[in-house]
Amino acid sequence: RHRSFSHPDQARHEARTDLQGYRPHQRPEG
Repeated sequence: RHRSFSHPDQARHEARTDLQGYRPHQRPEG
């Protein structure tokens, strides 16, 4: 992980991945 806030999109993508991993029950499959 790089601490570069030059690209907000990248930070968003990382945050989204963290949320999915931290909240797996948020998007149940089946």
